Amino acid sequence: QLYTAATAVRRFYHFGANEKVITTLSHAHPFSLIHGMLTPLFAGACCAVNPQSANNEEFLEYLSKNAITRFADVPKFYYYLLSICMAAKYKLPGVRSVTVGVGALPKALRKAFTLLKIPALQTHGRVEALWTLAMEDAEKAKEAKAPQLEGLPGFKYKVLNEAGDEAVGPGTREGPLAVAGETIMGAYFHPDKAMAEKASKTTIRGTWFYTGEAARLEGEVDELKIRPLGVIPELVKSGTKYFSPEPIDEAARELSDVVEAAAFVKVDERSTAAFALAIVRQGKNLSESAVLQHVQAKIKGAGCPRSVHFVDEIPKDRFDNVNRGALARQFSLR
Repeated sequence: QLYTAATAVRRFYHFGANEKVITTLSHAHPFSLIHGMLTPLFAGACCAVNPQSANNEEFLEYLSKNAITRFADVPKFYYYLLSICMAAKYKLPGVRSVTVGVGALPKALRKAFTLLKIPALQTHGRVEALWTLAMEDAEKAKEAKAPQLEGLPGFKYKVLNEAGDEAVGPGTREGPLAVAGETIMGAYFHPDKAMAEKASKTTIRGTWFYTGEAARLEGEVDELKIRPLGVIPELVKSGTKYFSPEPIDEAARELSDVVEAAAFVKVDERSTAAFALAIVRQGKNLSESAVLQHVQAKIKGAGCPRSVHFVDEIPKDRFDNVNRGALARQFSLR
């Protein structure tokens, strides 16, 4: 399975001679294990060791002296990398791509890498599949303004329609995502065997892994494009369309008094689900009505928030991704 996972993503990189790849993540995580170690090694590249530098200058010197050509890391690291590069006026010469996992790269960071002429390769995955389910191609990403994720060779993908059957392509279709491939695990393991058996039955059916996420598919086989929409409980569904919270985040951040913003699904006392918005604001002048007026001018229908909550901080996971589930549990009325 490890060999399959590493070789399945190798073609997206187009490795050249004398490549050197670095990740600051522990190789205990399947994303860094596959992209930061095994794939480079199988391609004849060198895996650089995280130097644990004492300061930013030492880290940049390490990158320069060792001629690092690829990075595989999380969005939080790339914010740090670009920040120290900007301060040092260092343009990451020789870097051929950066691979992003365990979260989506913000548009501002993607734009910064575009200005540096470094393609950012977004990946999407799950631990149950040794991480990678789809990713961008390094050559195609040079011209792409937005992530264009492709399926892995040897894998099968489908989304389900309202009846629970496969939505047939090649046209655009969206729904709950299921994936089949050699890297998909066979079952969950847990000290509570009944819990493990239940989890296995609900997510692994035959050779298919039902991810619990929604996605939009377009095309088929070699032309298949995959756009992950998010974990289903964090989306709002209207008809057959799923709305994600990220556009709300982006619209709210345009307001000058907004420090941080995160949309989430709030369930009211009648069990109706709709987007709400948590905001960390600067000062006390920004009002709920001003936020809603601004966001509703940009986003219409079910994709728009219905309420705003001002908070002291936005909950996040250890990779600095917004914990939308925690916000939902905090503010939902049921």
